[in-house]
Amino acid sequence: MKDREEKKNEAGECRMELYMQKLKKQYQAIPVPEEGIFRMEQAIRAMKKQNGYKIQRQRRSFWKGAGMTAAAAAVCITVLANSSASVSMAMEKIPVLGVIVKTVTFRDFQVDEEHYQADVNVPQMSAGDENGSQELQDNVAKINANIQSYTDQFVEEFKQSMEENGEGYEGLNISYDVVTDNDKLYSIKVSALQTAGDAVETNRYYHLDKTTGTELTLSNLFRSGSDYTTAISDEIRKQMKEQMEEDDSNRYFLDEEDFPEWNFRQIRENQNFYINSDGKLVIAFDEAEVAPASMGCPEFVIPTEVIQDMLNPGLSLIR
Repeated sequence: MKDREEKKNEAGECRMELYMQKLKKQYQAIPVPEEGIFRMEQAIRAMKKQNGYKIQRQRRSFWKGAGMTAAAAAVCITVLANSSASVSMAMEKIPVLGVIVKTVTFRDFQVDEEHYQADVNVPQMSAGDENGSQELQDNVAKINANIQSYTDQFVEEFKQSMEENGEGYEGLNISYDVVTDNDKLYSIKVSALQTAGDAVETNRYYHLDKTTGTELTLSNLFRSGSDYTTAISDEIRKQMKEQMEEDDSNRYFLDEEDFPEWNFRQIRENQNFYINSDGKLVIAFDEAEVAPASMGCPEFVIPTEVIQDMLNPGLSLIR
């Protein structure tokens, strides 16, 4: 009789285990908004810091509270999803200690008329760490202000053209891409494409150094006082000449006699750049900046040995 009762209890526990596993799979399949993930991670970090909270991986207590946890999470997810209906999230989570970064896309200017088309998506960077650093928030706010200022100028030009040109045809598209996202650096490229007979593309890159929580500029990568602009410019001219020798269709503004003002001489101190997945510095130019528009937006990978002696020893972003 006892054996039968024990077997009955074991069978019941087995069914309950299978049922709970089914519930767990259903719960894990719920599409959690990225904003929800970001906010919950921040809350957990803050709670750990304030209360010394430690997660106990106890199987029985987990399964005992699984139903309540799933219900609470579902409510949280619903609230977060409803609260972010006006924005689309494009978040790259960082699975390491330190800064967590995401990018929120606001569709803040749209035009769909017979002669004018505009689709402007202005990205806003958001970041947080376990310390709740105000300096980090200030630096991110500065980057966002720069992005807003950059995109606003295109929107204002477009609006002015609509008022002045009347029946002319014009288009504006502003989008962004995450070009670098690792444990040390988060970089986005904001692209503006203007069309009015022909098309012109302009790009800007924005970088957040996760190790310091500060905005990264090209000059930050190098020792103070080093002549990195000359070294990089010489390397770019060398690559330009090599590309033109290899392919006659390649053309850069180097020895333009008719328009000498077009000739590339030196990069700007705030020249567009990013660090690629191989840890190499890439210098980027806008369309028609150093070459005919048919060449697109040229980029040049700078060999590390060219700049090795000038690199900032406090940073280890370039390999």
